[in-house]
Amino acid sequence: MTKVKHYSQEFKDQVLKDAEEVKNIVVIAKKYGLPHSTVHTWLRKKEKKIDYSKPAKCATEALIQENKKLKKITFDQETKIKILEDLLKKTYQVWETN
Repeated sequence: MTKVKHYSQEFKDQVLKDAEEVKNIVVIAKKYGLPHSTVHTWLRKKEKKIDYSKPAKCATEALIQENKKLKKITFDQETKIKILEDLLKKTYQVWETN
């Protein structure tokens, strides 16, 4: 079984700083003797700025809010599509009668 390694935040910050400067995660991972997937994970977490120390309730609330936002966007897009389809049908009928 693989032993999970824990790295200090300072070490992670240095690796990510180098990765941002060099723009090549594989090279930086080799430099520090890390799997490139670990550096990718750290980078994704930094970009998302997820605070995993917060209670799950906060994360759940954020997901609920994002879900509501996406549902509204989906509804708006579906409405636009329906309007455009109706307009297209009317336009096609005008072409057929000419």
